[in-house]
Amino acid sequence: DPSKGGSSTNMLAEQGEIPESQVPDMRLKKKKEMCGRFSRGECSLGKICPFAHSEAELGTIGLSVCGKVKTRLCVFWDPQSQAAKGCIYGRNCNNAHGEREIGTKRPPPEMAPPVKRRRDGESVIAGRE
Repeated sequence: DPSKGGSSTNMLAEQGEIPESQVPDMRLKKKKEMCGRFSRGECSLGKICPFAHSEAELGTIGLSVCGKVKTRLCVFWDPQSQAAKGCIYGRNCNNAHGEREIGTKRPPPEMAPPVKRRRDGESVIAGRE
């Protein structure tokens, strides 16, 4: 049945884990440059990252996320309670509230919190030098 589309993003939505609106767009893309986040140990997207994680991956074509997605856990996320108590943004947080939200779409800019610009050399992960 062609209407069943075998893409991995549809599977996320079908499992009911992620609302259809948060499933990222995926496209076949050529990995033209190295992933800066991966080189700092900060990329959580794995195979669906649009950037290469090794020299061997450079120039290869693979299914990658398009657009802005959640790449790290919210600093308020507590794995014990499975809640982000203290996060004022709730569903509109740019960061993931739980591992299952890693790689899902970020909220639209008008719903999202203002972006805090980091200083040169400052890590995107709180507490990392």
